[in-house]
Amino acid sequence: MTRAGPFARLAVAALAMTAAACPAHAENCRPATLASFGMGFLAVFVPVTIDGQNYAFMVDTGGSLSTLSPAVASTLNLAPATIAKGEETFMTDGTMLDRFVTVGALQIGAAKLAGVRFMLQPQQSRAGINHFAGTVAPDFLRNFDLDFDFGRNTMSLLSRQDCPARAAPWTDTAIAVPFQTDAAHHIVVPVKIDGVQTTAAIDTGSSTTVMSALLAERDFHLAPGKGLQERPGATARSLVRYQHAFQTLKLNGVEIDRLTIGILPDEMASTAIAHHQFKLAERRPTGPVMNAVPLIIGLDQLRKFHLYVDYKNEMLYVAAASASYSESPPQQPITPAATQPAPTP
Repeated sequence: MTRAGPFARLAVAALAMTAAACPAHAENCRPATLASFGMGFLAVFVPVTIDGQNYAFMVDTGGSLSTLSPAVASTLNLAPATIAKGEETFMTDGTMLDRFVTVGALQIGAAKLAGVRFMLQPQQSRAGINHFAGTVAPDFLRNFDLDFDFGRNTMSLLSRQDCPARAAPWTDTAIAVPFQTDAAHHIVVPVKIDGVQTTAAIDTGSSTTVMSALLAERDFHLAPGKGLQERPGATARSLVRYQHAFQTLKLNGVEIDRLTIGILPDEMASTAIAHHQFKLAERRPTGPVMNAVPLIIGLDQLRKFHLYVDYKNEMLYVAAASASYSESPPQQPITPAATQPAPTP
């Protein structure tokens, strides 16, 4: 869960993959599957090869720029560089990322890239990003279609290079939810929660669903001791210390009942404003600010569905997860040994 300024995006240089192509204008043309991966239960992972070394990266649709851990950068002898002022990335806990590294060769599934830049993760973070070898964010993901089959615990990358108009076959009977993308290519959808109309981001990088403290206070009149309960195990240092039980979240025909949502303080905005020394008369910045997307729908709710993300046509397809889904982790969850599960924000 990170937000960013206008830093250079990942350039996808090889989309003519090894998948079989279909005629571009055929009536039954569908995007070609480039790769499928097993997912962990508390985070979505994909295998990534960097300069010949294999790692497991977290898929973060709520991020903005892909990241690499300092430990991996050190192992690969990658020298960090500092980005220009104003292009920093701010995380949900207020941590600022202002250094990047460039890797020589990167491969994810059939995609092979060269000279790819990654923001360098912090050594420590309350947002949990430093628990991974790296993250793959929309700067890369938006070049593909994404199929998250949480019932079967798999994720697929698909190319619509030859099939620009139609999604995967299973989406024909799914609920279609139009979305918009912001400057960081987040998947932003209109939602109604307990009668209040707002917007939400679909975020596979967040283990839990969270609401901005501003929305909780302004529209629901929630405060500690006034509708907000302290989360089990939370401490004064916890990024998400309080939570509230809501009745219903509605998303264009999709309905989630009885969901507990964490309350996220807007520390990202505080850091961004302090760092850039915005004057009070100036408009509040929206790029790196949590309140620009008041609600983040995380994996605790997303795992109940089968999701297909069509970035090009800005359409999200939603169906119920298959019968194999359960509220408990599988007996042998697919969690790459090189990483740790994401902690609760």
